[in-house]
Amino acid sequence: MTQVARVESAPDQPKVRAGYRPDIEGLRAVAIILVLLAHAGVSRLEGGYVGVDVFFVISGFLITQMLVREVRSTGRLRVRRFYARRARRLLPASAVTLVASALLAWLFLPQNRWVNTAYDIMFSAVYAINWRFAEESVNYMRADAAPSIVQHFWSLAVEEQFYILWPCLLIAAAFFARLAHRRSLNGAMLCALALVGLPSLAWSIYYTETSPDRAYFVSTTRVWELALGAAVAILAVNGRNLPRGLAVLAGWAGIAAIVAAGVLFTTETPFPGYWALVPTLGTAAVIVAGLSAEGRRTGSVGWILSTGPMETVGRLSYSLYLCHWPIIVVATAALGTLDTVTGLIAVSAAFIPAYLLHHHVENPIRFSQAGLQYSGPMLKLAAVTTVVSLTAGMALYIANWPPAPPFVPPAITVMNGAGTTSPVSQTGGTQNEQPVDKSNPNAILGASLLRDDPLNDPNGAPKDKSAHIVPDPLVANEDYTQCTQVIESAEVRSCAYGKQDSDVIVAVVGDSHANQWVPGLAKVAEKKGWALVEYTKAACSFSDVPVATKDQKPYPSCNEWSAAVLDQLIKEKPTMVITSQSSKGVFVNGELRYDPVGRSALAAGLRRSYEALTKAGIPVLVIQDSPAPTQDIPDCVEANADELTACAADRAVMVPDDHGSDQMEAVQGLGNVRVVDFNDAICPTDKCAAVIGNVLLYRDNSHMTGTYVRTLVPFLDKRISLPQ
Repeated sequence: MTQVARVESAPDQPKVRAGYRPDIEGLRAVAIILVLLAHAGVSRLEGGYVGVDVFFVISGFLITQMLVREVRSTGRLRVRRFYARRARRLLPASAVTLVASALLAWLFLPQNRWVNTAYDIMFSAVYAINWRFAEESVNYMRADAAPSIVQHFWSLAVEEQFYILWPCLLIAAAFFARLAHRRSLNGAMLCALALVGLPSLAWSIYYTETSPDRAYFVSTTRVWELALGAAVAILAVNGRNLPRGLAVLAGWAGIAAIVAAGVLFTTETPFPGYWALVPTLGTAAVIVAGLSAEGRRTGSVGWILSTGPMETVGRLSYSLYLCHWPIIVVATAALGTLDTVTGLIAVSAAFIPAYLLHHHVENPIRFSQAGLQYSGPMLKLAAVTTVVSLTAGMALYIANWPPAPPFVPPAITVMNGAGTTSPVSQTGGTQNEQPVDKSNPNAILGASLLRDDPLNDPNGAPKDKSAHIVPDPLVANEDYTQCTQVIESAEVRSCAYGKQDSDVIVAVVGDSHANQWVPGLAKVAEKKGWALVEYTKAACSFSDVPVATKDQKPYPSCNEWSAAVLDQLIKEKPTMVITSQSSKGVFVNGELRYDPVGRSALAAGLRRSYEALTKAGIPVLVIQDSPAPTQDIPDCVEANADELTACAADRAVMVPDDHGSDQMEAVQGLGNVRVVDFNDAICPTDKCAAVIGNVLLYRDNSHMTGTYVRTLVPFLDKRISLPQ
């Protein structure tokens, strides 16, 4: 996002040298407006994320234009000076943003998000955050985590990683050009770009299809976009401009491509991949059109982009980009999910800190005449700002001191047949200890506090306070069995529990909502002498229909895994299969559907799997999906420890009439397939509580804690049985 303009006087009233492109400032304005409106939740602009790709092309063009001019005029490139300029342009404003983000996180975000936010800030400080987000994107057990307050720094990291490589390639190109002939400099530089850009584009197309979550963040799928802008800069030095008519046409076609991508693309669009060619080639067309004066005259898109308001917003674009996202994250933490109106208010509010950041940090340092125009002092300042940013992250980490202890599954209590409670160990079954009084306010009771018929049991109603809460909300996200196969892999992975040499083998199959039942099912297996084998895969349906990931992307490895598990089960013939899953989007005739059409398609796919098992003589037990929270429960509980009722939700909302309808429709009329429902013991009353019997029910906004599932053992034991 580096500007061509160079200030010779006061920062707020710069004089620009020849070559300044006001139309590019306007193009920046288009890009940041797309990003802001998309993040505000404007439904018709889901594809506003393409604004980042517009920035990539612009940045590649402007930076390369500067570098090429230096190489052509001097025959060399002063790398130290280049990095000093980049540092002066980016680091002061980003350091202020990172420090402010750490402070905002400490003031407004739940404590259980501080540690991850601290790491995010430190990775952002060294421009490596995109790789961290790439790893987190395939960690399904963190898929429901709230977005990082510095998530937008991923794109800045991609840019800076490109600029570590690009000057070195230009130096090599200039060296080989001198060995051959000076007039071959352009060709040498384009070859250097091709060595980077073409493989990156090919990899982007492939990786977006095979691993869409990682592909969005990693640098290797985005480098070609910066290389495209760089190629335009190299070709532009020839001074051959488009004819007026063609320049006007190219400009309007380019801006139309950018806007069309913002309007027509959705979160379902495989991206970046080949679809990223639409906004990036559009950006290149606008830049090329504006190279000639004809492309910026009245009637051209360049003329519109060069107007005062567009130029003003474009100048603020970097500061706006830095400031808007922390405001959205804090507003979301304070208000819950933002609707379009509150989202627009949040991004509009970003103009205030953006203006202050631009005029009191970014410009004064960028255009300083107090020695910072020299490489040495600026690189020292860069080191200082980096240390300050790292310190902000470390301070937030230390603010969490003493850290929450590592999660250890507690010894919990379950109801015996006599109506008393006995402890259950962390790893085994019921211990032979003295009964624990059910009325003990400090007991870890959970569902064992409820009567045998739990529906409408007042003991399960929401209460404002709990003597203590287990697991601690700070570590609740670790309370699960770690056996679920990741999204990227189709390999069948299994884990065994219970009595391994038993003649009775029960298989648990499904997604992470099947995995959540394993802590309790393992206890039942131990008690009954069964062997329990788990086959689960993140976000995957045990069916043959094409489902989508939570990011609404195609999920081919799910179908491969499901087919392989089905084949293995039919071959091994377990005594019974227990399955469960959450509802999912299904691609029907290429269109992603979450409506009744999609649910019926998913039900048909599930039914085919159930039928294949029963035809092989394997009975199936389907567990109705658990209630769906309306917010992140640990976050809410941590923030409302003295008013836990604030975290409750209506049962009609958490368990709507069509809840789990895909599974229920799939079993209709099938013999040897049964359904069991435990939702009366998870949400006993009209309001679903976040804490029952001192036990936290959910570890995020979707999955139950393993601790609460363990307290459901009496209900599991009573309702789950082998077929007669």
